[in-house]
Amino acid sequence: MTSEKHLYAIPTNRDASKSIKSLANDIAVAIDEHVLLPEQLIFVLLDSSTQATFDRNHAQLKASFKALKITCLHIPVSAFDALLNQVLDPKLAALVVGSGFSYGKMVNKISIIAHLLGAHYIHRRDSDVYLQANNTQITPLIAEMRAFNENDQFLLVGSSYLGAWGIDYSDVADDLPTLRKLFSLSKPTYSPSQLDDYINNKYVQGSTETFPGNLAFSEQKSNYIDAGNFALKEVFLNIPVSPANITSGTDYLYHTLVGKSGWRMVYHNDRVVHQYNENRYDQIDHLTYGHSKLLSRLMTTVTNNALTDVSLSDDFNDMAQQVAAAYLSTVDLAELLAKLKTTIQKFVAVYASIDLPHYQAIATNVAQQPDTYLEKTITDVHHFIDLIQNWPAILKNTQALELAPFSISADNSR
Repeated sequence: MTSEKHLYAIPTNRDASKSIKSLANDIAVAIDEHVLLPEQLIFVLLDSSTQATFDRNHAQLKASFKALKITCLHIPVSAFDALLNQVLDPKLAALVVGSGFSYGKMVNKISIIAHLLGAHYIHRRDSDVYLQANNTQITPLIAEMRAFNENDQFLLVGSSYLGAWGIDYSDVADDLPTLRKLFSLSKPTYSPSQLDDYINNKYVQGSTETFPGNLAFSEQKSNYIDAGNFALKEVFLNIPVSPANITSGTDYLYHTLVGKSGWRMVYHNDRVVHQYNENRYDQIDHLTYGHSKLLSRLMTTVTNNALTDVSLSDDFNDMAQQVAAAYLSTVDLAELLAKLKTTIQKFVAVYASIDLPHYQAIATNVAQQPDTYLEKTITDVHHFIDLIQNWPAILKNTQALELAPFSISADNSR
């Protein structure tokens, strides 16, 4: 058993009460099995939902954590942003607060919270996932801890989802040729056989595989690990992820860093059930969602270009400097600009080839303004470099922030 503190974090902008109720058992089983001590675990719900939804989530937190003797924090994003704005220089604050939705800023806020709480591990779950019904003695948290305890070279441990696919894939789930084209955008370095393996074993078959009762680990399947069901050790204290707005998948940077260093990551077979909230598909803004996917592909292009010939140090301080230098050396090159233009062209071609209205609309919209995406990507990379270089200062300047007001006390008075 490790002695360090562990942050169990769920970020949400919606009603997460059912997930909270389910995932509280992830923690309860780990404590009952003496995998972690109650004083080692801190639960955080980072919540940007409306007040009415926030209140429902809060009520469920009180009910679910009443019997668990662990620290539980329910943090409104707006309140935490206000605290960050108070202690950070406006230019730095804009990199972690800002306006608009950002996956990266959410991840980085969780990292700042972990630093404030003295946590060396983050166990992250999405707010629309649930434990499998047969998870009564072995849960994802136990799987993560078993891997960390057995091999100190594991930096990232996690699994995937059972159930719903991503919104951008669900419409074409039975169309393998189209899936190959879509996934080739997010996995541009994969061979055709690697793509088929990824699609079939992570999604087609994998999304129906229930937990057999015995844990199995695989480094060969580490590319299946989803950010909504994984754990990460320490690197987040030195390296943030891109804070770009309207850009999905920036938190997968850590997968890339592990692959470029001597650290290792491992997949386990205890998937969580992924189930979209009611009417989630109907409520989605497909155009914005499509833009976030394109911007993610463009950021992947930049990262791949920057780190192609780089072997990263296992020392996180040195790794941070290497990553910043790699981005800085490539961001303004004509070679990168050409690759970004090619990425946009491929994206438009793939989406235009799918005979569904929202794919067609996304393709048309992107084709009309390619320079907008190019300029945003280059600007986002420069902001990311600034964030990496200033991350130590941000953590230092925020370390005195007080989180006690967000605590759900043992007597449930809050």
